[in-house]
Amino acid sequence: MKETETVEVVVFKLNDGVNREQFLADAAVTQTKVEKYDGYIDRQLLEGDDGQWTDIVRWESKEAALSAAELIMQDEACIPFMQAINLDSMHMHLHPV
Repeated sequence: MKETETVEVVVFKLNDGVNREQFLADAAVTQTKVEKYDGYIDRQLLEGDDGQWTDIVRWESKEAALSAAELIMQDEACIPFMQAINLDSMHMHLHPV
């Protein structure tokens, strides 16, 4: 069975007091890590007018997306990015394409 490309969509808000510019700098550091993970295709980080963010990452497979989710949580360079996110507001969805 052929693996199906997967789109990971994470919707979230930032924690109170998080500086937008610092968050974007932390996101750029995270990007340098994510783009080296197996199965990575591309990524868009979008900010809505309501303060909600959407992080869209395309992966070669669902397995690649799940593996990357584990790796990012273990990477010390990604901690500032992850700490800026309000985890109560975060929703992650994987969509086969």
